[in-house]
This record gives sequence, C-alpha cells and structure tokens, in this order.
Amino acid sequence: MKKVKDIGEKGVIEFISSKSTVENTLLKVGIGDDCAVFSISCDFDMLVTTDMLVEGTHFLLPQFDPKGIGSKAILSNISDIAANGGIPIFATISIGLNPELPLETFERIVEGITEFAKKYKVSIIGGDTVRSEKIVISISLIGTSPKDKFALRSRAKPGEYLFVTGDIGASAIGLEAIIEGYDKDLFANFIKRHYEPDIKVEFANLLVKENLVSSMIDISDGLVKDAGRIAESSCVAIIFEKDFIPVPELRKEVRAILKREPIEYSLFGGEDYELLFTAKKGKESEIIELAEKLNIKISKIGFTETGKGLYIEEGNKRVPIEFMGFEHF
Repeated sequence: MKKVKDIGEKGVIEFISSKSTVENTLLKVGIGDDCAVFSISCDFDMLVTTDMLVEGTHFLLPQFDPKGIGSKAILSNISDIAANGGIPIFATISIGLNPELPLETFERIVEGITEFAKKYKVSIIGGDTVRSEKIVISISLIGTSPKDKFALRSRAKPGEYLFVTGDIGASAIGLEAIIEGYDKDLFANFIKRHYEPDIKVEFANLLVKENLVSSMIDISDGLVKDAGRIAESSCVAIIFEKDFIPVPELRKEVRAILKREPIEYSLFGGEDYELLFTAKKGKESEIIELAEKLNIKISKIGFTETGKGLYIEEGNKRVPIEFMGFEHF
C-alpha cells in the first residue's frame, strides 16, 4: 500500500489541485504559488495565503521562545504576500491548544503574533480555537495589489539575472543554535533572525509596481529548493554563481561550533524569508538603485538559461544541483 511519503509534499499538493475543478472567472492564480490571486474591483486584486506551524514539526518546547513562535507564525504569512508583491491587510488566526499549556506560554505566543501584525499594519479580524494535544497555529492572510500588478514564480525568461536580498543562511544557523542549545549570547543575532525575519514588503511591492521583476518567491524552504520552484514553474534552467552567493558573516568562535560549511546554510537552510527574483532584461541598474534607496542588501547570484534544472558554477566548472531543502513528507 502506498503511503503519503511515497508521493511527497509536491505530490500531495498536486493531488489536491487535481480535485479542485471549480472554475471562477474572478480567480487569476490558484494553487501553486505563494498566494492565490483574484479580482475584487477595477483597481485592485486580492491576495490570499495561509501557513501553519505545528509543535514538533516547526518548533519544540521548551527550547523555543513562545514569543518567537508567534512572531514567525505571522511573519511567514506576511512574507508570502510580499513574494507576490502585495501589501498585507487582514489576518485570521486559528490556534489549537492543550488545556494544560501554561497560560504564560499562550500569552507570549499571542504577543509575538500581535506585535508584528501591528508592525506591518495587519488587522486581525477573526479565527478559531480548538483543543489539541500539541500547539497548532494556522494563520490566513489577505492582501491587495494594484490591478494585474502581482509577481508569480512562473514568469522567468531565459537570459535574465537572479537576485536575492539579505544574508541567507542566518535563520538556519539560528535554528541549529536553538535546537542544539548553543550559547545564546554568542548566537543572539542568528536566533533573532530565525524568530524575527525582516520582511521586505515595501521593496517587493515597488519591484512589482515599477515592473522590474519577471518572477519572485520568498525563501522559506531554502535557496536551492525555492529557486527550483521558479525553474520548474517557468520552464527555465537556473545557474548559481557560487562566488556571489551571500553567506552569513561568522566570528571564528561561531564557525568552530557549527556543523556545516557557511555556503551550505545559504544553499539549503530555510526560513530566511528573503526575496529571490529574476530581473527583466535591462532592469538590473534600477533594481540596485531601488535597493540602495531603501537600504536593502541585494546580491546578483546567477542567471537563467533555456533548459531545465539547477546548476552551480565556479570558475569554468558547472555542475547540476538537486532541489534539496525542507520537505514535509
């Protein structure tokens, strides 16, 4: 008998999608991107996304800070809206709790959610509660974008440049530090990056409004995994230039403790929630200028070609790379 693990996360999503046959003339983008997109007026489109955190899968207690659990729960959803170039507006929160959970833990989770909802001007408008053996947090987020001004994973073309924001890999180092119990002071910056990723909503929105990008995604499951999603959806090959991939800056005391090379955290670590996008031809200088104006670090890390798959290039050597990253099943 086949099991869910035999088809994997991608197979689960494809099966659900194959059964979702109802057509709606207002729907522009359905299953398969960071958000669903549908028309709501002559001027705006609506973006809808949902994300879930489950105790034992995404976090452990007591190792994890409850406020950090809450902040990551809302920020991962805000990141999805940003990845499509939208502005987040409303959220609903459903939460499953064990009745024996300390009240302080619950209150701290809610504090993390509401603090960052306020920071990004998101109003919480409803939700649900349920008894659960483990903590489950499911947040749905609604955003808007100007009519037909939204980014997708599927619009990259051959001959474009690949950009990424920030220093990717920091969140994965923070996660390792939390789970392994590394010195909290030594790893404080990385732990903060895991709990409180900086979501670049304004930058993403301007990239789309000013027609500067062809495709975009946020890095939730790792650079390689999420670049693979662009490559598959857009039917292009993506080539990483190894020397230009940003890696976390590490003190020697930190480097001595870590279990992997810095480049591995950048390539395969997840939950950075940075933006990964392809630039339309001739738009590179405008993108760099916009990033400088908003004080956002940006790196040109590769390019697209006709073909399929992912490759990493160092000097004159190019090798294929598997779509490795976080997988639920």
